[in-house]
Amino acid sequence: GLEYYYTAPYIGNSDTLTVQYIDSGNVIKMTNYNVVLKNKVTFMLYISGENNLGVDNSGFSYALEDLKEIEKVSLKNNYMNVNTVIYIDVPDKIGGNGCYIYTGNAEDTLTINNYVLKGFKNTGYYGNGNTGSVVELTNFINYTKENIQSEKYILDLWSHGDGWRDDTYYRQICYDDGESDSLNMTELENAILNSKIPKIDIIYTDACFMGGIEVAYQLRNVSDYLVFSPELTPGFGGDYTNIIKGINESDFSSKTISEKIVAANGNYYKNFWNIEYSYPYVFSAVEQSKLSELVNALKSVSEEIIKTENSDVIAKIKEFKNNKNVLCYDNYYRNVNSKYVDIGNLFLNIQKTLPTTAHTTALEEEIKILLTAINSYVIYKEYGDGKESINGNLIIYRYEEGTSGLS
Repeated sequence: GLEYYYTAPYIGNSDTLTVQYIDSGNVIKMTNYNVVLKNKVTFMLYISGENNLGVDNSGFSYALEDLKEIEKVSLKNNYMNVNTVIYIDVPDKIGGNGCYIYTGNAEDTLTINNYVLKGFKNTGYYGNGNTGSVVELTNFINYTKENIQSEKYILDLWSHGDGWRDDTYYRQICYDDGESDSLNMTELENAILNSKIPKIDIIYTDACFMGGIEVAYQLRNVSDYLVFSPELTPGFGGDYTNIIKGINESDFSSKTISEKIVAANGNYYKNFWNIEYSYPYVFSAVEQSKLSELVNALKSVSEEIIKTENSDVIAKIKEFKNNKNVLCYDNYYRNVNSKYVDIGNLFLNIQKTLPTTAHTTALEEEIKILLTAINSYVIYKEYGDGKESINGNLIIYRYEEGTSGLS
């Protein structure tokens, strides 16, 4: 009839509860119980900021500004469903490198380069300071998994990004200028595959140009959902205050969380600029289980284009390399003969202008299947002025002479 009380571990941690008792035969026995108090979501923010995003020539730090956005969340306002773990690497001149957990407690104070941030607790984990290395990312994921128990994990890669340019050097993310290193797409995949969370619920790339089918295909085995941008991402990046609030107020499904991240960023940039100008941003959320359907449809369209052997068809396709309705970004300024174009609107515009032949009729049918697959894959998008026609997923469009230009 006696009552005993036990203080459970902090959310995201584990403990062992030992109970000693005397059984009916008057024998003293002991039983150990593993106590794990999981939170709903752990948000892993990997700030690869040893570059001009960490601190620019004027001394401004986009990285520290994003920490201030997290500070505004305040866990005391019932946001305990989301654990936020931050690994930050910025130039040495402002310091503060290491791993922190956002607690929301005013007693936990972090000072970096005259930024006084409340609610951040140093975990004591520092890593090797090279955020462009496979080992560093793997170790951060492993540290989080070992120390914070969660039902769902989100990995946010915060840095510069280049997507899938027509040059192997630029197919990278997480630029560490101090170490002259970065993660290419194969290294990114391997860093996750070799970690203790080999398939992450959501990968969010807070970086430019990562919203392409080539990138998504590389990450198909390590994520259920992707959140990314097929365009330039403004230096201020994600709206972390409302991203974390949105996650906490969701139903905690990966689909809904992905949509909440996109919505937070879209709303932020709609209100960020003055009424006369809106940044041409694009943010998208995609469901990786639908990717194979999209890839197969794209392959069928490409094969049908090859079958046409019709110069008029090839000419029509080439026309769209500079069409503002399909063009997301032109790489020509880097002497790279390729452009980023939106898959859906490229083929939608091609479909509307094809000459009528037996071959093009078959091609039109394949394009219809492709457009359906794209709409199924891209579950949510937000966009700014001039991007109304964008579907939210890129493909590389190469334009060497004598080819259709499709990659």
